[in-house]
Amino acid sequence: MKCFLNPKLSQPLDKSTERLKIYLVESKPSSLVKKFAFAGLVLAEIYMVFTVASPRLKGVEIPASSIAIRIAAMALLFGPFGLAIGTGVGLLADGIRSKLRSSTHDKNAPK
Repeated sequence: MKCFLNPKLSQPLDKSTERLKIYLVESKPSSLVKKFAFAGLVLAEIYMVFTVASPRLKGVEIPASSIAIRIAAMALLFGPFGLAIGTGVGLLADGIRSKLRSSTHDKNAPK
């Protein structure tokens, strides 16, 4: 986070106390990690529903309460692993994006 002094406010704002206001400006681009982590969680939970609700044996009915209990139990397992995988992929994507940005800025820099 960089700190910049607003040029319009270079004069004291409050004449009695002679204070200057410094505004903090965040110059960081948006991160991809949270977006990928959330996408990993959602995809893992969708995959979990398909895995749990798939029929095990032909012709055998599985009670709905059994499927609901399995979905609740497996949500605790699939969710964190989906978040972890999404976070890893997001870190890779964010690193590649920052690397590409820095290489394009270096090429355009005056020599």
